[in-house]
Amino acid sequence: MARVIRIQVDYDQCVGSRICTAIAPKVFGLNDDGQACVLDVDRDTLEVIRMAAEGCPVAAINVQEVDEENEGMRT
Repeated sequence: MARVIRIQVDYDQCVGSRICTAIAPKVFGLNDDGQACVLDVDRDTLEVIRMAAEGCPVAAINVQEVDEENEGMRT
């Protein structure tokens, strides 16, 4: 079964420190409000994406690896 990476950014917490963009610039960028946004989850490894999330000073980035068949079953 294939696994997919799901990234969520908590915009109430994000302070735009840019640490995620420095660690994983192919995955994270900044939106018009200067907060982290996901550009393309498939552009780097899970390890690098997790390092970027762990580097967030306010823990605004949540990274999950889920089964592909369950990905479409969000509520």
